[in-house]
Amino acid sequence: MAVELIEMDQGRVLLVRVSGSLSTADYAPFVAEAEGLIAEWGRLRLLVELHDIKAFSLGALWEDLKFDLKHFGDVERLAVVGETHWQLWMTEMAKVFVSGDVKFFSASHMAEARVWLLE
Repeated sequence: MAVELIEMDQGRVLLVRVSGSLSTADYAPFVAEAEGLIAEWGRLRLLVELHDIKAFSLGALWEDLKFDLKHFGDVERLAVVGETHWQLWMTEMAKVFVSGDVKFFSASHMAEARVWLLE
């Protein structure tokens, strides 16, 4: 599993690039980085780029749910850039767990996702 975290817009935006299979251990660096930015800025904008996703472990899904519930009001905008229909469906489900705006973009529309996120 590859998870790459990149701060953008002086830390107001966190780009999360994910590929391969996601395990429970993959969440620790993301949670630490996101919580640090939330502490600094109050609310966070996330750009999640999914590429060639093979699987999510149940533990990874649990960690994601815990983060979402703890930080329900802390995500101002969430842009998910993906490749498949199930990623679109998961993005729609995320709207239940995030108080901010959530939008899915196809992989060919990464530039649009960045513009929307920074509006």
